[in-house]
Amino acid sequence: FGAVTLVRDTASVWENQISREATIQIKPTDGLDMEAALTQASQIASEFPGVKSTRIIDREATARLLEPWLGSGLNIDDLPVPRLIIVTIDENSPPDFAAMRAAIAPKLPSASLDDHRTWVDRLVAMARTTVTIGIAVLALMLSATVLTVVFATRGAMAGNGHIIEVLHFVGAEAQF
Repeated sequence: FGAVTLVRDTASVWENQISREATIQIKPTDGLDMEAALTQASQIASEFPGVKSTRIIDREATARLLEPWLGSGLNIDDLPVPRLIIVTIDENSPPDFAAMRAAIAPKLPSASLDDHRTWVDRLVAMARTTVTIGIAVLALMLSATVLTVVFATRGAMAGNGHIIEVLHFVGAEAQF
């Protein structure tokens, strides 16, 4: 039961953390001034109610994110590496992501907004499945325990049937 609770609580914490942010990704294209595009996308997102703040991930941070795969000393200008903007969301009144996508798309066709809804939905589904399986295993264990006690008691009674019969003959009552 503890493992089921741990999975449920951990998934809830992850869901809360993921749902606090959205990400705008801008893919490099020919003739695109990346820094201007990042600033423009950040300004567009900041104008929406429900957005607390936006933060452009700088070149060094982007290189550090890619370091495990591409090694250190990476110059991201040499590769077509997308750049990211982290949009911090007001949990009590989240922005209209469809409207935000619609506002960004005409001005920056290479930009995409990810509200992480797909990941949150998958995480919630996985956590619910794990909790359901855990509860089913717990129910099976409890059922097996009850059946074991019942059959052990019946077996003990059957094994000592001749003694119980003698006790009845000498006046023992069935209630006892």
